[in-house]
Amino acid sequence: ARTRCIWFVSDSSLLPDHRWAVGERVWVQQGDELEAHLGTVAFVGAVGVNVGLYFGICLDEPLGRNDGSVQGVRYFDAPPK
Repeated sequence: ARTRCIWFVSDSSLLPDHRWAVGERVWVQQGDELEAHLGTVAFVGAVGVNVGLYFGICLDEPLGRNDGSVQGVRYFDAPPK
């Protein structure tokens, strides 16, 4: 079942000099999809011991695969489908 949330992970060298903020509206592409989807940043920061900067995005459409948690730890609340 699809949810409205996805995780995007990047090391800081791949990001522009922009300070991403919770609540900011963003366009995201998943994998090899050509179409971008509108969503809202719900989380920005480190996740457990994993390397990289994590972005939790709540999409406007139920196209995600996540519920706001990573390895059983909740980082933000996902909106209902």
